[in-house]
Amino acid sequence: MNMGSYLLLSHTTVSNATRLNAIEASIRTIDPEQFAGPWTSRQDYSPVRRHFTPRIVRNISGMALDYCAALIELQRYPDARATLS
Repeated sequence: MNMGSYLLLSHTTVSNATRLNAIEASIRTIDPEQFAGPWTSRQDYSPVRRHFTPRIVRNISGMALDYCAALIELQRYPDARATLS
């Protein structure tokens, strides 16, 4: 189950409200400035970090959009609008 910034494997069922609260807590603690780059220094020769690190922004953006879609499905329009702002 997607709990925001990580997946939670459990043998029990967790309610959507719990899941949404966990995702909201993850999103609210994100500092956008931490994702402004630069992603690697000129001295960093790792092709893995140079190629894949900038893509973390897509993961975070995707999580926020999935969260907003769930809010819209629950007709929590003001919360969805605030998240996208």
